[in-house]
Amino acid sequence: MLGNFINALPENLPYAVRKASVMNIVNASNTNINVLMSDGEKRLKVLNQFASDYSNSVTNVILKHKEEIKKLKQMIDYYEDEIAAKQTMLEEQNNIIKYETQRINNIIGFFKKEE
Repeated sequence: MLGNFINALPENLPYAVRKASVMNIVNASNTNINVLMSDGEKRLKVLNQFASDYSNSVTNVILKHKEEIKKLKQMIDYYEDEIAAKQTMLEEQNNIIKYETQRINNIIGFFKKEE
């Protein structure tokens, strides 16, 4: 309410004139300026408390998400290491199988060969 009164006056008026005009409007409307000021202070207090609570709440969610991301990255690293180890093991086994296959084929070929 006070904000509307203040904004209704031209800004180029001196501060004292604007303040006196608003006070006259408030008095003419049978409103107590102290009640309005007290209401404004209560609103500020509630708004500041809300802002603080909201900030804390969102910050906590952000921290939880960051922690979850950290855990997931650790899991990804673990599985990437596991994959690399399995790929190496698979490669080694394939090489052993190829070697044994070639060795057996050579032996079989030796006996099948006719001179």
